[in-house]
Amino acid sequence: MVYEIEYSSRARRELKKLDKSIAMQVLKGVEKIAEKPFLAKPLSNVFKNKRSEHTGKYRVVFSIKGNTIIIAKIEHRKKAYRKP
Repeated sequence: MVYEIEYSSRARRELKKLDKSIAMQVLKGVEKIAEKPFLAKPLSNVFKNKRSEHTGKYRVVFSIKGNTIIIAKIEHRKKAYRKP
């Protein structure tokens, strides 16, 4: 089952800021998430009910609702897990 992808406004802004080659790498990671989202690492604490996929030095943080994956944020690994 392939899931539908939605981007939060924050994730869209972060994706636009990235260099084109890095953005393409992140989009490939999002395709991977769409195919098998439950393979991604489940998060805890303030990110409870969210998951994270590693795409190079960037992290894609997302949640799953029904057959939709909501991309919450896309950030460099150093910043990705800081409290929102």
